[in-house]
Amino acid sequence: MVVQSIRFRITLLYTIILTLTLLGFSLVVYQNFSRSLRGNLDGLLKSKAQGVADSIEAYWEAEALDESGNAVKAASPSKVGNINFLKIARRWIEEESDDPALIGVIVQVFRADGGLIAASKDVPQVAALSRAELQAAGLGRRRFYNLEASRTGTEPLPLRLFLMPVLERDRVTYIVQVGGSLSPLRTTLNQLKALLFLVLPLTVILTGLAGLLLVRMTLKPVDKMVGALHEIESDRLGLRLPLPRTDDEIRRLAETFNDLLARLEKDFLSQQQFSQDLSHELRTPLTILKGDLEVTLKKLRSPQEYEAVLKSSLEEINTINGILDQLLMLARWENREIPLRLSVFDLRSLTEQVLSHIRVLAERKQIRLSLQAPAVLPFSGDDAQLRTVLVNLLDNGIKYSASGGTIDIRLMDDDEAVGVVISDQGLGITEEKLPHIFDRFYRVEDSRTSSGFGLGLSIVKSIVEAHRGMIEVESRPGQGTVFRLTFPRSGPR
Repeated sequence: MVVQSIRFRITLLYTIILTLTLLGFSLVVYQNFSRSLRGNLDGLLKSKAQGVADSIEAYWEAEALDESGNAVKAASPSKVGNINFLKIARRWIEEESDDPALIGVIVQVFRADGGLIAASKDVPQVAALSRAELQAAGLGRRRFYNLEASRTGTEPLPLRLFLMPVLERDRVTYIVQVGGSLSPLRTTLNQLKALLFLVLPLTVILTGLAGLLLVRMTLKPVDKMVGALHEIESDRLGLRLPLPRTDDEIRRLAETFNDLLARLEKDFLSQQQFSQDLSHELRTPLTILKGDLEVTLKKLRSPQEYEAVLKSSLEEINTINGILDQLLMLARWENREIPLRLSVFDLRSLTEQVLSHIRVLAERKQIRLSLQAPAVLPFSGDDAQLRTVLVNLLDNGIKYSASGGTIDIRLMDDDEAVGVVISDQGLGITEEKLPHIFDRFYRVEDSRTSSGFGLGLSIVKSIVEAHRGMIEVESRPGQGTVFRLTFPRSGPR
């Protein structure tokens, strides 16, 4: 389903994150812009109120000078309860109310007890000062507040008011109230809100569509990979996924899939080869067994002839059993079903024991066995399985070495690893056949006439790897073969 596709989920998640981000951004912009507009209005009102107070003070001082008739300013009488000051305040309001600087600004002047002294023209019906406002003004505190002023025949006018008490000798002389309409501010904020809520969904929709297109372009190589995977079957394991021209996670995914396909192809071909080799190995003893029995049943035989046929049949059955036993052992090693019985033993002593048992085979071909090793070489591992490794490698060296040759065994020790090197002077192996000698049932053509089933080196490799070791081989035709075994000093885990 489309809803369950990764394209839809990525696009949906991207759209949700974008929506939340834009919504948060819009809220921050709106709040900051609203705070800025209100701050500007408050600053304007505070400036106007101070200007009104300064102008009234200037009028009062000018009147005081005229009355004294002196060029030197006389001591001004107190303005508190002074009828002349009230007249001067009213006159200033009447004369300056048409000042362009005060257009759109409401100015009212109150006595300290809250009585109205004067007000600018076209002042809406503003309620008298409340008790709380008078108390705050009496303490000399300035304050901002909002008010809905009623107007005849129209809707109420939202106002932002600033109340500033003017002090004389720590006493409130009069109170200046300056106000401005909040309608332009609210209109601007409403326009901004409408713009943001219009832009936000359009941005989300357009960006979501662009995100869907981008996700589709990004996942296009994945679609090609899926198509290529559908074409891969058991008879077409050689196919590989197309690699995108980018160095990103999708390319690494394709490379990983290709590595997996290469391993699967190798294992599948190995299983096919194993089936063919097993059929080949079993066909010969079974054919001999069947032929002997068919010939024997054609007519009556003497007891001696029946005995000979039974002995021959038993030999072939033993051959089949030998193949199956080694296959079972190899399968158990590869599946890690045989636990290692770890102990610390002297690898030199173990090697000398193996040489003493196998020396009989070497003497038959006049092959000399040479050992170079430290006096004592402690080793942590399974001594029984290591014995199997040495026996198999030495047995191969004896089988494929010419009479009168030499097999050198060297044991090496350093701080990090223990090494075993076995060199013979046998037939050698060609370069193209060398990589296959550890495959099951693989035998070099020149050695097909030798006994064995081609499983010994596969078992050797499995045992070495179970000990966390590594086996390497070098060989040249006619110059012999060298096996190098390297084991970590820490031993298997």
